[in-house]
Amino acid sequence: MRKIDPRLLAIAGAAFISVSAILFRLSGVSSGTGAFFRCALAMPVLLALALRERRRRGRAAGGGLDVLAGVLLGVDLVLWGASIGLVGAGIATVLVNVQVVVVPLLAAAVFRERPSRTSRRPPVRCSRAWRSRAVSPTTGRRPPTRCAARCSASAPGSPTGDTCS
Repeated sequence: MRKIDPRLLAIAGAAFISVSAILFRLSGVSSGTGAFFRCALAMPVLLALALRERRRRGRAAGGGLDVLAGVLLGVDLVLWGASIGLVGAGIATVLVNVQVVVVPLLAAAVFRERPSRTSRRPPVRCSRAWRSRAVSPTTGRRPPTRCAARCSASAPGSPTGDTCS
């Protein structure tokens, strides 16, 4: 099977996320109904993943934190759906995507968590170095660089190992 370029996956993911608020607004449903169906549609996949994880690791000792996380996710989805009607689909998309910045800052402030060494790598620098390499005329591929090796090492579980391009 041919590998899919991770840049195309990132573009597709961004496109789906950007369109979600517009589609939610066009559907005309309430924020509670939209949140319910988003969770209900994800439930079969999440249950299958949870059962597989339980078989692999045994029963987790989360102390109910997993249920609390699910409730808070539901609250987040309801509030996001309500924000679409109040501020518009474009700003609601920005609001929901700001969590990528806000959550690590809150984790650092509240739980005193610090980012791991691999998550502090500057992806922009890796991206520039990755794109600037010349393509070999014989193989049609770019030669590896130290930056590419560092980026690959930062995501050992990724299918292509390249998260920075």
